[in-house]
Amino acid sequence: MKPCPNCQTENLDVAWKCKSCGAELPSSQENDFGNPYGLAKTSLIFGCLAALIVPTILGSLLNSLMATYVSMVSFGIVAVVTGVKALSRIKKRQEKKGQGMAIAGIVLGGLFSILAVCSFAGIVLGPMLQEQFNEIQRSLGTPAP
Repeated sequence: MKPCPNCQTENLDVAWKCKSCGAELPSSQENDFGNPYGLAKTSLIFGCLAALIVPTILGSLLNSLMATYVSMVSFGIVAVVTGVKALSRIKKRQEKKGQGMAIAGIVLGGLFSILAVCSFAGIVLGPMLQEQFNEIQRSLGTPAP
């Protein structure tokens, strides 16, 4: 229920005119992407999705580590972007509702994006670095492990 700004009569949330005085009512329906609380919720959901839930399933189904890393980074980026937008809108409206969810989404999304990038870099760079390490050991005359 939303009150009429003119006569304070309670009207249905979907009403666009007051049932008592006929004054136009402000629209209170915002989609989740305009509502800071909805954005914060979206951020947290994508942060949790980045946290190995969907990436692991997707990587298993496609039998691909690359799919796992790409989905972790993708979900993480969406979590961070929506979380930052939510915090910005929460600050503008000077309210606290959803702030914790937005921060949690940013942290989860950022953490798992960084984890995915570092893991991928380790898989790609690991063998190359190991070969260089073995070459250095051979040049020094120490046996390779």
